[in-house]
Amino acid sequence: MLLKNSPPLDFGNATAIDAGLPAPVTDLSVLAPPVDPLSVVSKPRAIEGPETFFRATPVNFSKAVMKFGAVMLDDPQVIDGYARVAYCDLVRRYIGNEFEWTKIRTGIRKSVEAEKTGYPYRFVYTDQIQLGNYDFARKGFAFSSQTPLRGIGNIVIDGGIDNGCVGRNGLQRFPTQYRIVFSTPVSLDMLPMLQGDGERLLARMKTRGNSRRTIYIRFNFEVRDVRLSDVLTDPNFSTGDLTANFSSRLHSIDFFEDKDEKMLLGSWTPQTTGR
Repeated sequence: MLLKNSPPLDFGNATAIDAGLPAPVTDLSVLAPPVDPLSVVSKPRAIEGPETFFRATPVNFSKAVMKFGAVMLDDPQVIDGYARVAYCDLVRRYIGNEFEWTKIRTGIRKSVEAEKTGYPYRFVYTDQIQLGNYDFARKGFAFSSQTPLRGIGNIVIDGGIDNGCVGRNGLQRFPTQYRIVFSTPVSLDMLPMLQGDGERLLARMKTRGNSRRTIYIRFNFEVRDVRLSDVLTDPNFSTGDLTANFSSRLHSIDFFEDKDEKMLLGSWTPQTTGR
C-alpha cells in the first residue's frame, strides 16, 4: 500500500444461500458465482476500448488466481480456501458436516472449471496519497514526501482480514495476500493543475477538514500472469502462507478528489500525461 494507514481489502460476505435454518444441500445451483458488491466499475477515462475493469477485491483476485492456473483445482484444500474467501456463509453452515461439505466442494470445483475462462483479469486498485505544495513555475501540485510516486514497480496488498472464515494468518493452500507487479515501474513527481483550479481545490479541502491534502489514486491494470510465493521466500509479509503475484500491464492512473471517484482531478497513461 502507498499509505501506512490505508485500509486493507474488505472481504465482505458473498451470500450464497437464503437466510434461515441449515438444510441439506441437494441443489448445487446455490453455488453460482458469488456477487461481489461494487465489483464492476465503468471504463476509466484514460483507457480506450470496451474493456470492463473490476474492483480489486479478494473474491475478484481469487478468480484471477484460478483463471491463470496458479492453483490446482483437484486439491480439496484449494477449493476449501476459495470457499472461505467467496462462500463464507456456506462454510459456516456446512464445514462441520463432511457429507454435505463434500457435495458442496465438488459443486464449487465444477463451477470454477466451467466459469474460469470468463473470470476477470482487468482490475482497478484505489489508494490514498497526499499532495505537497503547489509549484507555480510548473503549474501543478507536487506529491508529498510521505507518499512519493517514485519507481513504483509493485503494489503490496494485505488481504488477510478476519471475515469469520479467513483468519489473520491466511490460508495454507490458497492466497489471501497479493502483489501487483508492473512490467515497467512508474515515477510521477506532480499532478498538473492550473493555478485557479488549485486554489479552488485547496478551498474545498479546507471546508471538508482535509488538512493533509489527501486525494485518491486509482491504478487501472491488466493481469498477464499469476504466480504464488510463500512467506518463507517472501520477506514482504509477516503473516499468511501464500502470496499471489500478479504480473501486470498498467493501463493508466486516475486521480480523484473524492473517495467515491466522481471528481476527477487528472489522468496519466504510460504514453502521455495530462488532464
